[in-house]
This record gives sequence, structure tokens and C-alpha cells, in this order.
Amino acid sequence: MGGFWTTRAARLAHVVCYTSPDSYVAAMRNARTMPIGIDTELFRPVANRPRGGTILMLGRMDRVKNPDLLVRGLLELTDAGKVFHADLVGDPTNKDSSYAREVKQLAEPLVEQGRVSFLPSVRNAETPALYAAHSLFVNLTPSGSFDKTIGEAMACGTLVVCANMAVAEIVPPRLLVDDLSADRVQETIEAALALPDADYHALTRRMRAFIEEKHSLRLLTKKLVEVLHH
Repeated sequence: MGGFWTTRAARLAHVVCYTSPDSYVAAMRNARTMPIGIDTELFRPVANRPRGGTILMLGRMDRVKNPDLLVRGLLELTDAGKVFHADLVGDPTNKDSSYAREVKQLAEPLVEQGRVSFLPSVRNAETPALYAAHSLFVNLTPSGSFDKTIGEAMACGTLVVCANMAVAEIVPPRLLVDDLSADRVQETIEAALALPDADYHALTRRMRAFIEEKHSLRLLTKKLVEVLHH
């Protein structure tokens, strides 16, 4: 999100770096796009990944992440008779967040049915195991910032459903939440869960290759060195 001081600082800087094409500073003349910087040695695929409707949302339990939309979409999936289990991992920025309480209240029927679990935040070093334990990663943060969890999940070989148009070149339209509504969330998750194994694995390999080629930590380091020596 931009403002007076952001604009002033960006205009005074020699170079402004950004990761998302929808970033506030992306249109400035001195702006340069950067990889998000994923350690592809730490975040890498594992063998024998589960497929059985295992869903992960990882991040702060804050409104910008739209966990309520995921819950609403999952409620619709339940009404459609779909089988799944979703883990929502993360704490709110404010431990007394009324929004986080509302999300958990909304999800109570799913929790009682064993379809949804809420888990506390974990250290970043522990997240590769979380990605590996789920077949689908859902990120509903709107375009404008490039959430690194999207890249981490892709690097781990976990199929991604997201609302971020920064990855529209690699995430198929049927898996992009281009309308932040419960109906669209339900449609994209259902489409992802219904993929045949061959299509699922082909997509996850393409997503992993996308991160290796365009968003690795190695590439970010190289580009930052180029900026500093320009």
C-alpha cells in the first residue's frame, strides 16, 4: 500500500525493488522486479506425498489473508459432499483479534466433523514438513504483494490455489481465485482435488521449475549484486 512517504522515498532512491507486478512502486521509472528468493534446497519435494484431499493454509490469521473465505468455500464443499481435511496454521497478529474468533466460530461445524483444524504458528524452518504433508496449498492474499508461502509451496511440490495474479503464468485459470468469493474458492479447490494424478504431478513439476528458474534465492542474490554494483 502506498502513500506520500512511500512515494517520496521511492523517488529519492536510485533503485526500488519489487516482487509483484501489482506492487505500488512497480510503475516507477527506477523500479526493478526481483525474485522472491526461495531456498530451493530447503524447500523441495518429497516422495509419497498424500493426495487424499489434504489442504493447507499457512499464515497470519488476519483479514488480509482471507481465511474466512477459505472456511466459507469449505462449507460449500461439504454441502457438495466432497471429502477433505484442511489445516489452517497461524496465529493472528493481535492475539485478541475479534476477526480470528469470527473465523473459528464460522468453522465450528467443520471442526466438529473433523474436516478442519486450527494450528498455532510455526517457525519457517518447520514449514517444509507442513507443505509435504498436504497435497494442496491455498493462499487468498490479494494481488499487490507476492506472499513467499506461495513460492515455498510450489518449491515443495505442493499444488497451489491462490488469488495472486503474480503467478497467473504458471497457475492454470481454473486454480486462480480471480474473484474473492466463497463460490470461486469452492470451485478452485474442487477443481484441484479432482485432478487426475498425472495432471497433478505434471502441474507440481511445472510450479517447482517456475520457482527454480524465476524466484530462487540464488537468482535473487545475483540480481541484488547487480543492483548494488550498478
